[in-house]
Amino acid sequence: MRSCAAPRASYNDLLMRQSLKGRKVRDFMTFDPVTVPPDISIESLVGEYVYRHHFKMFPVVSSQRVLGCISIDEIRSVPRENWGEVTEKRDFSGAPTEEFCATSRWGSCDTL
Repeated sequence: MRSCAAPRASYNDLLMRQSLKGRKVRDFMTFDPVTVPPDISIESLVGEYVYRHHFKMFPVVSSQRVLGCISIDEIRSVPRENWGEVTEKRDFSGAPTEEFCATSRWGSCDTL
């Protein structure tokens, strides 16, 4: 029996590309996003940001430099009893850079 998943995914990808054709990333961006500091506890992050703003992801920023982001899925992976102790001290060295943007499949940073 042949699976229909691959052709369906390709068709969905085609539909998405057609619907986004000619649009720029900036058309979908928030120009003044809600950001969080890199040393915030998960408990504070949830109480002060997640419940207040209801976003699924928050940029992590220090000294006006984007270090990365933290998502609801990542928060869910931390046991609740550890929320007060665990701070967001991830290695953000893999954050998007000009080089990443220039080589990504979405094009260059100029499309922003």
